[in-house]
Amino acid sequence: MITVSGKQAKEIEYLIEQSIQGHHVLFDESLLKSLLCHEEPTPALQKNRPLLKEETSAEFQHHEKLLEQILKLPTLAQKRAYLDRLADHEQEGLLRLWLNVVENSLYQSTQERH
Repeated sequence: MITVSGKQAKEIEYLIEQSIQGHHVLFDESLLKSLLCHEEPTPALQKNRPLLKEETSAEFQHHEKLLEQILKLPTLAQKRAYLDRLADHEQEGLLRLWLNVVENSLYQSTQERH
């Protein structure tokens, strides 16, 4: 569970809305393209994981903690700079987690309410 303030929640909502529209402003375009187009991973990614490896609970928790740290940064530039300093496999794990958050947000917003 990621905990953020009210102001941060608005910023996160904005980032999610942008991602729903196809503007993944946090992540590098080449990483996004590689992941979404099922291209071969970069050598660094290939070395750190098999192509279809399931994420362990510890890896998920690590990526969730990283995402929380990134989302708490005050500016988009700081968020991107933080991401750029991470290892390739961490960036990919974060991107997978982010896409899952976006997908769940989209799903929740389109569910029929009774």
